[in-house]
Amino acid sequence: MVSPLLVNPNRRILVIDDNSAIHGDFRKILGAPAAVDAELDAFEAKLFAGQESIWFDIETASQGDEGLRKVEQSLVDDRPYALAFIDVRMPPGWDGIETTRRIWEVDPHLQVVICTAYSDYSWEQMQEQVAPGDRMLILKKPFDAIEVQQLANTLTKKWDLAKESQMMLNNLDRLVQQRTAELKASEAAAIGLMEEAVRNGEREKKANANLQLETAARHKLEAHLLRAQRMESIGTLAGGIAHDLNNVLLPIMMSVDLIKLSVLDENQLSILTTIEGSSKRAADMVQQVLAFARGVEGERQKIVPQKVITEMGRFVQETFPKNIQFSAVVQEDLPAFTGDATQIHQVLLNLYVNARDAMPNGGRLAVTAKTMIVDEDFVHFGPNIHCGEYVVFQVTDTGTGISDEVRDKIFDPFFTTKELGKGTGLGLSTVMAIVKSHGGFMNVDSKPGTGTSFYAHFPVESATCTAAAS
Repeated sequence: MVSPLLVNPNRRILVIDDNSAIHGDFRKILGAPAAVDAELDAFEAKLFAGQESIWFDIETASQGDEGLRKVEQSLVDDRPYALAFIDVRMPPGWDGIETTRRIWEVDPHLQVVICTAYSDYSWEQMQEQVAPGDRMLILKKPFDAIEVQQLANTLTKKWDLAKESQMMLNNLDRLVQQRTAELKASEAAAIGLMEEAVRNGEREKKANANLQLETAARHKLEAHLLRAQRMESIGTLAGGIAHDLNNVLLPIMMSVDLIKLSVLDENQLSILTTIEGSSKRAADMVQQVLAFARGVEGERQKIVPQKVITEMGRFVQETFPKNIQFSAVVQEDLPAFTGDATQIHQVLLNLYVNARDAMPNGGRLAVTAKTMIVDEDFVHFGPNIHCGEYVVFQVTDTGTGISDEVRDKIFDPFFTTKELGKGTGLGLSTVMAIVKSHGGFMNVDSKPGTGTSFYAHFPVESATCTAAAS
């Protein structure tokens, strides 16, 4: 079964011949008959179950240039010709080959039949001049009416099929372009969704990282607050005990002095001297406990860091073992700060002694003094840290180092890792108390086997901002 055409059949034929009699012949063969004849033809087709004859719309031109103008106008009117019968000889104008060449420049889809009575051109010459392909046939004169009818039927049908094929190709191309655009849009949308997913993932990672940092900071702050509360409680308890012990030790020490005046025996004097030394040592321990408990308020004056480090350096070089190498570096133009000179000396002394005890086989002890600016970002690292400029004493040793578990307890009063009788556990807690009483703060950096660095920060001027504890 033949599928119906998607385009209306084109029955328009152009006859180009300088002989008007030829025009009449084509109209008789291909043109529509008179009305009566047409009715008889239709009746015959119905009576005998045949097919009605196919008639064509015939237009004529006498010269090639006239035929070209008609072809151009037909395209303007959107009523193109399907077929042209062109005479090969049309003096004095263009011949049939020249006319065909020019018409195909305007309408390359037009089917052409060259009508000739002579061998004016060989087929090879025609191909050379107009490249006819499958668009041209040769009709010899005198031509047969049936042959002309067959050519007209076949070539107009061919034009219709070519037109339909072109329409289908155009539709296919349009569908391909439409589908390609849809695929590109889908691809762009997919890429957009993937990029959005990546951005969401990055935002989620960043949010998780920020949450972890905030959680860690909160836990650290809570630990500081709990530690401060514990220290305050221990300080209150220690202060009360130290006060009572001081009241007990004072009569003992006074009594020893009085007894020594009346005793002449050397053995008894030696015993009294031992009692006196032990009492004084106990009194010194009581004073350390009181200093820790009360926050030690002494006489404040301008402290020159260079002078303090120089004095303490002489003490280290004279009293520490020779296998400990001491070095000191002080920043130029280091500003002075307000503090109690005796207490600042005690801070450095306790840190030096602590470093010495961490290096039983010798090592390097280094102290540096420099300034540090604390801004609003840094104050969140701990409570009671204020903005401003600080003088920082850094005491570093190459000793055994401190583990994480021990590091959290080193500033607790009475905590010590030394052997029994070799430490009171008040050295670093006293350092912390003195530094805090001066408005400063302490830091420590240590790992087992790599040594330890203590940082004592003393404010140069009043704070300009305060970290909010929550």
